[in-house]
Amino acid sequence: MSARKKNQPLFRKKNQPGPVLKGFLLILLLIALVVIGFLLGEPLLSLFEGGKTPAVTPSPEPEVTDPIETEATTPPTTTEEEVTTTLPPEPEAPKNGMLRLSFEGSDDFSKSLNDAIAYALENNYQSISVELVANGGVIYFTTSNELAINCEAVAAGALSLNEIYSAIAQAGIIPYAEISALTDHIVSWVDKSICYLFEDSTSKWLDNSAAKGGKPWISAFSQSAKNYIGSFVTEISNAGFAGVIANDVIFPPFRNSDLNYIGDSVKSADRYTALAEFANSMHQALGSAKSFAVMVNAEDIIAQNAEVLNDTSLLTSKTVYVYFNSAELGDKIVRGDGTAVSFAGLSDYHKVKTVFKLVNEALKDKDVVIIPAIESAEPESLITALTEMGYNQQDVLVFK
Repeated sequence: MSARKKNQPLFRKKNQPGPVLKGFLLILLLIALVVIGFLLGEPLLSLFEGGKTPAVTPSPEPEVTDPIETEATTPPTTTEEEVTTTLPPEPEAPKNGMLRLSFEGSDDFSKSLNDAIAYALENNYQSISVELVANGGVIYFTTSNELAINCEAVAAGALSLNEIYSAIAQAGIIPYAEISALTDHIVSWVDKSICYLFEDSTSKWLDNSAAKGGKPWISAFSQSAKNYIGSFVTEISNAGFAGVIANDVIFPPFRNSDLNYIGDSVKSADRYTALAEFANSMHQALGSAKSFAVMVNAEDIIAQNAEVLNDTSLLTSKTVYVYFNSAELGDKIVRGDGTAVSFAGLSDYHKVKTVFKLVNEALKDKDVVIIPAIESAEPESLITALTEMGYNQQDVLVFK
């Protein structure tokens, strides 16, 4: 073994990498840092920007498969339309009965008719009764009756029955007619066969002296009078009206001396039969398929002066309209037995109740159907009172 040289190190130092190798390693380090920075940069950015919320890697979308039918676990959605159809219907306003129209004093019959129809629709009336033959004998339609035409009994500007009927019916309202049966003061001046005459004479009876404006009246005993009024009823029926109300089936206000002048026909205790027969002749002219009734004043019934109702078995129609007008009635009625009933201090609401209670008592033994006919500026309270008594609101006749 050879001796070592002086000062030679015990261990040999390793060879250090050269400059080229160091440069290559530096490049690899930089590339590694860039890659690591790219991978960690977005999560770190989300961490700082999102309030330390770590990024969530979205899960892969589930595979779409065909739907499987199963029973519904939630109630079906109800549409607005379905909710509307299941709500209970609003209650209809109660129907009113019959509205009465008079052309008296009108200078425009078309306007009066249209106004009445509009009022009836607005206030829910089922029917309209038109006064076509008025008290005193004026005719409010263009009749074909030659006697009425020749005597100028037809009102100027009157409408035809077809115009009146069509206007009412086309509005969905039922047309009726009212006729004053025995109060004519027009044709009775000309045709003596229809009016009251003095017994054994051709002189007309007047309800007062001629100097004081006395007038003749149509006679309940006259066949010519039945034919005259019956012709109007037939025209009305043929025009399509649903029925007729016969008003003023009465005798004139005879004085005692008048009874002696006219004779036995008006003095007889059973003269009321002539009134029943006259009403029946009108009913016959109308036809049994139509509605027919008589109208009687409440005061006359209570005072037992409503002679047409003396024997209701004679009447072919048992329907009676009972007319009530508080102002005309006054504060007192004298009953048939002479006792008086006072209405002093009563409101119309209580007055109409009292009057119809008396009417019911007076007609309790009569085979008739009572229907109220009321005239008032404010009929609503009267209708309320009558319905409380048991009358049907849909039957009540209201004068306009």
